[in-house]
Amino acid sequence: MKILLSRWPAVASAALAIFLAIACTSDGSRCTALPGGSHYCLQTTASIVSFDVQQKVNVVLDGRQETLIAQLEVDSDGMRFVGVTPFGQKLVQLTFDNDRVRVETSLLQGVDPILLLALVQVATWPGERVRAGLGDSALVDDAEGLRRLVKDGRDLVLIRYAGGRPPLGDMSIHLPGAGVDCTIESLKAIDTE
Repeated sequence: MKILLSRWPAVASAALAIFLAIACTSDGSRCTALPGGSHYCLQTTASIVSFDVQQKVNVVLDGRQETLIAQLEVDSDGMRFVGVTPFGQKLVQLTFDNDRVRVETSLLQGVDPILLLALVQVATWPGERVRAGLGDSALVDDAEGLRRLVKDGRDLVLIRYAGGRPPLGDMSIHLPGAGVDCTIESLKAIDTE
């Protein structure tokens, strides 16, 4: 058991790095490439309803599954994201101040952190805000319980919602071009009083 625990941070870091590394490089400020040949530029949070959520993220790539616990805060000042292993080791901490992304902590070498925040926005922002972030690079197709980013008739990102739109409900994100599947479950706060 001791050997397994000592290897967990490396395994989780590698899995998350693979998941995030499917993006090309960013321009260093707020735009990133999406798998499949599109791009997304982060949108400001000024008109987004504030939320704070903790989620369990299961990532499957090439038959391997890894788990990450994510804390996400969104308010008019920006976005803050922290990802830790189930044992509590911080893998990544990001802040978007509505202008630039700042990487405060990252054990993920060669990873474009903007992709992680872009996927959060693509999954949780209203359709018109996602369209603005995509520009002409892809289309947004929203249906009941489903959002697709489509380019040239191909799905780039497929998001299925369960129990309502985030941050209230759970979701799955499929990136066909990268062979990545994520299941994201909102964790309920525990009342200790």
